[in-house]
Amino acid sequence: MGRSSLRTLLVAVVTAVLTGGLVLAAPSAGAAVRPVGPLSPASGALFGALVNPNRADPSSTPAEVSALETKIGRTLEIVNHFYTYQQQVGTQGEVQDIAGGRTPMITWGATSTTRIKQGLEDSWIRAQAIRIKNLGAPVFLRYFHEPEGNYRNAMVSSAADYITAWKRARTLFDAVGATNVVWVFCTTAYAFRVAETRPPQSFYPGDAYVDWIGADGYNFAPVKPGAKWNSFSQVFSRWYTWAAQRPKPLMAAEYGVLDDPSIPARKAAWYDDMRTVVPTAFPLLQAVVAWSTANTKEGRVLDWNVDSSASALAAWRRMALDPYFMSTS
Repeated sequence: MGRSSLRTLLVAVVTAVLTGGLVLAAPSAGAAVRPVGPLSPASGALFGALVNPNRADPSSTPAEVSALETKIGRTLEIVNHFYTYQQQVGTQGEVQDIAGGRTPMITWGATSTTRIKQGLEDSWIRAQAIRIKNLGAPVFLRYFHEPEGNYRNAMVSSAADYITAWKRARTLFDAVGATNVVWVFCTTAYAFRVAETRPPQSFYPGDAYVDWIGADGYNFAPVKPGAKWNSFSQVFSRWYTWAAQRPKPLMAAEYGVLDDPSIPARKAAWYDDMRTVVPTAFPLLQAVVAWSTANTKEGRVLDWNVDSSASALAAWRRMALDPYFMSTS
């Protein structure tokens, strides 16, 4: 192309842009501006875990957390504490977390949306709010997570009822001055990949009632019959595409991978791949929280522990010590 022709083409392109005649491609998720919310790190992603090696109660005790931190040579930034609805929150080591420079994440809140909506749970929700307020430091609250799951059908009558229940709970927390609570809306990543659950995005309470958006995602192969081996990207990408459209920090609130006896280093490779793809393909993820425990389901042992093998622990430790995952809020 001659210089004259090139000049003519450039003029035409500029004119088209200025007059709206040319639609430029939207930036990819990787080019998007990271939303800033409460507890957002300045860069990179906060690194955390639920630490409960033998699935015994309570979860993430100070001793369990300290033992894992010793193995990886660093302090966890987020520690997930899992509570049933009737358990009093704030009793599993949150005080020690805060004193040690960690941020607790309290996973709590699943009960009948109808009862919440009708105000029948107000006193209990208010009491829990006061307990978290009295911790006196910022706390992630992963309230009523995975509402779309089929196992929640008996207590979640509809997405609309769930949203009403969520808003009521947040209003009760606000009323007692629990301003240290950072609200995490969390579904499964799986529900974005299949049609057998209710649409997870339909449960979103709205930007005014949510501080962070999370998802739980797992690679169940080879233990679960018929499950294919899925990388971190395959597990979380469809959820991420939706969540990246909201102006909220994003969190992999639970992630896990199992060992493959036929390929002993496969779990380690999964972690190494995750360490690479989170900064490059999931830049809006501002926290990653491992599900480090073992449980038995349908007679099968699912060992999600990050130290289930020496190679897995070494790989998870490499991620833990990667500068991208050593950000501070």
